[in-house]
Amino acid sequence: LLVTSQAALRLADEEVVAIDPLAVPERDDLEALAASPAAELLVERARRAVPGFEPTEESAPSIAALCRAIDGSPLALQLAAARLAVLDPASLLERLQSSPDAIGRGGRELPERQRGLRATLEWTYGLLDPEAASLFRRLGVFAGDATLERIEQVCGERGADLLEALAGLVELSLVRRRGDGRF
Repeated sequence: LLVTSQAALRLADEEVVAIDPLAVPERDDLEALAASPAAELLVERARRAVPGFEPTEESAPSIAALCRAIDGSPLALQLAAARLAVLDPASLLERLQSSPDAIGRGGRELPERQRGLRATLEWTYGLLDPEAASLFRRLGVFAGDATLERIEQVCGERGADLLEALAGLVELSLVRRRGDGRF
């Protein structure tokens, strides 16, 4: 059976294949946009919402920054692309920096939990046990990534409870572990 889920089912012989966010542009030019799966999806979907939409040298930095701001999330990229029918990329980026609701809501055919970033995050947060929810809130003090040791220092916990809570956040893709051991 092939089953898609936000978290592992934890069944015997289960093989988990994690799907990472799409790679975002590393630079702010048209060449970097063309090489980025995240920018490719955003532009493709923007063309559906805005016939004739084409990135320009002027809009490329805003498009690249949009992809990075929403961390290559396919759902968020599609929502942002639809919003480009109303706002240019720079204006959307500016509004997104003050509110995740700026990119709007998804189609009516989607389940409520997939109709916007806030709805998706609230639904996922609701899946957390109290310890993981508490850790997730405390991780908000980090502006970027951190080592496990730093997380333990800042969050004031060590041991199995912290590891279990962190594992729950990783399982639900609210936190990612990088190859160098940072979260």
